[in-house]
Amino acid sequence: MISIRRFLLLVLLSSMVIVLFVSIMDGYRKGIEETQIVLDRLLLEKSRLLTPNSGGGAVELVGSHQWFQVFDSRGRLLRRSSRAPSNPYIEGDAGFSELSHDGERWRVYREFHAMSGLTSVVAERATDRFAIAEAVVQRTLVPILIGVPILGVLMWVAVTFGLRHVKKIQAELARRSSSNLKPLSTAQAPQELLPMLQAMNRMLVQIENSFDREKRFSSDAAHELRTPLSALKIHLYNLTRKFSPEDEDVRALEDSLKRMEHLIDQLLRLYRTSSVALRNQFESVDLARICRDVIAELWPVIDKRGQEIELSGDSANLMGNSFALSALVQNLVDNASKYTHSGGHIAVSLVEQTESILLQVDDNGPGIPASEREQVMARFYRVMSNSSDVAGCGLGLSIVAHVVALHGGTIELTDRDSGPGLSVVVRLPRQPQELVA
Repeated sequence: MISIRRFLLLVLLSSMVIVLFVSIMDGYRKGIEETQIVLDRLLLEKSRLLTPNSGGGAVELVGSHQWFQVFDSRGRLLRRSSRAPSNPYIEGDAGFSELSHDGERWRVYREFHAMSGLTSVVAERATDRFAIAEAVVQRTLVPILIGVPILGVLMWVAVTFGLRHVKKIQAELARRSSSNLKPLSTAQAPQELLPMLQAMNRMLVQIENSFDREKRFSSDAAHELRTPLSALKIHLYNLTRKFSPEDEDVRALEDSLKRMEHLIDQLLRLYRTSSVALRNQFESVDLARICRDVIAELWPVIDKRGQEIELSGDSANLMGNSFALSALVQNLVDNASKYTHSGGHIAVSLVEQTESILLQVDDNGPGIPASEREQVMARFYRVMSNSSDVAGCGLGLSIVAHVVALHGGTIELTDRDSGPGLSVVVRLPRQPQELVA
């Protein structure tokens, strides 16, 4: 993942290091050259100080890293330092040159003094000259090198401070729930971020309007369909009095009405479970009591199909919405009953854990292929191999997924441990930390 801060710091520090490296190398080269010029001037001055004093003997006038010789007009050695050669060094023209002496390289200055007729030669060891030059240059460059990490820290602070508005927007979005679609504040926003914030605000308004239209359509359509559905039921009742209830067309019409009624009920339930208002209605509920109530409500249908159902778990308290959790359990048990053959078995179990409640619904029906277990959570999707003779509209597990997300839980569809069938495992936290619409 690309980090703007890391990118800016990398580019800025790399640019700074490259520029400083080039500058330091150029400064080092020029510093050495300038220092050598200064040292050459010192050699010249020392040479001129030696000529008035032409007495004999080997006397030290300068340090051990330097030596000198003084000659008369005939080329005889009149004066020298202890480290200077005993042979006169008078070869070459006047001026600066290089020579090897005593196993080392020396910088030599030779000058003829017309007034006294003397010639002076002053030499300085090259390694010492470079050591002096490097010491002088280093005193200038070391503070710059030490300042590089300090400058890096200052850049990091500056980049972090410059990105504070991005961090502020990130924190505001992180604090929001998914239902909060209010526009982001553009007050005090920098010019670079203002177009992005305005685009995001336009998108949030469009999403909110889209959600509102969807909710209004689901609610209005479900309510409006109840009136003609009631009229159709009355007409169906009248038809059963004229024709036999076992008539094929009458039974087909009755099945269609049941499917339509189920669809309308599921649409209303989906609308209610998706409502943001449910978040403000969380309270302490006993999931075991909800399971008992739902099983008691569905028992006539389960008994008519000759199925068995069992519930294990005495109590399971958590913070949640009673209606939404009832819709969750009802859809899970109803689906298990629908897709389990006559005489089948359904098991509902509740397990209390430290921070969550585990709700598991098992059946010995045909199950759901692993390749379709994610798709069945989508609205109106049905497993074709299992839905040919089962009334439904494909909203049950979608409602279950909504309720689980509303409570910050997880849902998993797996094969039953023993034999064929489906096992639905729902994990609900006792105290939801973050709620999702």
